[in-house]
Amino acid sequence: THTPASAAALLDCLPGEAAAALEHLRVTGLLVPAGVGRYAFPNDLREAAVKGGLTTGVLPAPATGDPPVWAHRVHLAGLAHWYLGSLYRVNLPLALPAVVRNRYHAGVDRFPRGRLFTSPSESLPWADEELEGVLALAGQLASPAFDTGDELAGRPLSAFAAEAARALETYFGIRFAWRAQRRLNGLALMVAERTGDEYSRAAALVQLGKVHGRRGEGDRGVELLTRGIDLFRALGEDLEAVAASSALVACLAISGRIELAVRVGERAMEEANRPGLEALRTMVLNNLGRCRMLLGEWEEAHRLLTESYTGARLPHGRTTAAGALAGYHLRVGEYTEAVRWAERALAHSAEQPFDPVMVAEQRHALAAALRGMGETRRARIEETQAEALLADLNRREDTDVRLPASPGACVDHGSREGDGNGDTGRRNSPGADCGRGFDGT
Repeated sequence: THTPASAAALLDCLPGEAAAALEHLRVTGLLVPAGVGRYAFPNDLREAAVKGGLTTGVLPAPATGDPPVWAHRVHLAGLAHWYLGSLYRVNLPLALPAVVRNRYHAGVDRFPRGRLFTSPSESLPWADEELEGVLALAGQLASPAFDTGDELAGRPLSAFAAEAARALETYFGIRFAWRAQRRLNGLALMVAERTGDEYSRAAALVQLGKVHGRRGEGDRGVELLTRGIDLFRALGEDLEAVAASSALVACLAISGRIELAVRVGERAMEEANRPGLEALRTMVLNNLGRCRMLLGEWEEAHRLLTESYTGARLPHGRTTAAGALAGYHLRVGEYTEAVRWAERALAHSAEQPFDPVMVAEQRHALAAALRGMGETRRARIEETQAEALLADLNRREDTDVRLPASPGACVDHGSREGDGNGDTGRRNSPGADCGRGFDGT
């Protein structure tokens, strides 16, 4: 699909001129409306274009293996710049850790063209609508024909997938959009391995590891995250390596390697004491606290989780820490405290858009605590809201995330997508006893 803004970026003209051209094409039947201010080719015309060797965008695609013509590259570069500038700006209205916020501001500096957003309620729906277009452009530019040149702020156009993946990392977490994240980072990894771009390879490996962690596939997550972290270390990118360590702790715990997760987390804590990594410290504390719960070390678990909440300054950290404390009190049978912390977690999660699975788990924990207090009607209301969140997610992502059957058990992160051997992605491990609430993925 195209909007006047994206068409203007592609054709290097004014948005008003692009809007007039798109409307003319709509009147003539060459385009159809695809939402407010959005246009697409009709299905029959799209199929004919593909058979005729055209892209689904505006410009003809070069034959496979042929170098793209200069004009084609110029137009694609304009569209890529506009998309990346907009994608990095999607994050600016969000409350984010300093390290992450600085990364996104640096992206805006490198790609100054693009949409401006004033709130998450404006930026995130825009990203929802544009995601398929971003993926399509990333697939087109991942061709070896675009491995040379420096049109993308000093990088070749084939680096578009890597740039877009970095710009969308927070978005992917908020939307739980693991399919798109896997697809985009798969393209980024393919290009990075072909071109020898080790930094982009490490970044893609880390994001792919997080995808598996988010889906409850701890072993695969550990493998990919370890490769990515080791590569960042080899490149001297210690900050990136430390930032990925919380996800590694989570995946180790999910896979049942609790003692190793604790050791990795304690090493990460030492590195996270440097300035600017306060948000990472709260994440690692949260994960260590959950690990201590799994080991039955209740007093130490409570100390770590309380320290995590006390040190949290952003909605994400406050939400996950409060949710972890709700889980702690639920597991030790302190239902009144569990209700208090679950309600606090939900209040924090309302401060900005949040991962729907985490919110569903908080509502489920609240429901379990309410049942423990004998408040069955209120508990059922919370369960219904949690189920509605997961139903919406399952429709969107074609996955099968379900609430646990018993209080305090894990959320089932099965997927309808298997591995061909009957494996639907579900994992049973000691880490499951603590729910999905490990942070960093």
